[in-house]
Amino acid sequence: MLRSGKHYLLPGDRYFWPWVGLYNSHLFHAYWLMTGDAFHVNESEYAMVRPPGGWTDESLRADTERWARRLFSDDVLNSCRTVHIGKGRRAWPNVNFHSTHLGRRIVAALDRLLIEAYGLRETPLLAAIRTMREGSAHSLWS
Repeated sequence: MLRSGKHYLLPGDRYFWPWVGLYNSHLFHAYWLMTGDAFHVNESEYAMVRPPGGWTDESLRADTERWARRLFSDDVLNSCRTVHIGKGRRAWPNVNFHSTHLGRRIVAALDRLLIEAYGLRETPLLAAIRTMREGSAHSLWS
């Protein structure tokens, strides 16, 4: 269950999956790097993101929903599961969508749709995100 502003979005809500896609995009990651504490994604980061104006276009919102549902399909999740082992040898599960070509491709499709939905220009925005992500283990669109 996700919360947007003062409203909880349930799976039956027509904006639930588009929000899921937004929250798993590089755009949200870049926003979080600018506003977050670099360790945890807090509720305030979710609540402060404004919905894209382009979601009034039903086809654009539906495409975002379709790709978000695909990102969380069993085959993608199963191929992207990872396990982190801490210094104390404590292991915890994680999902890294960049660990497979399919996961990276879906996130890239979501990014392109969201850039269009926000009415942004792709090239300067992606250059800025790449700069912010220098030193990251994976690169944008790769």
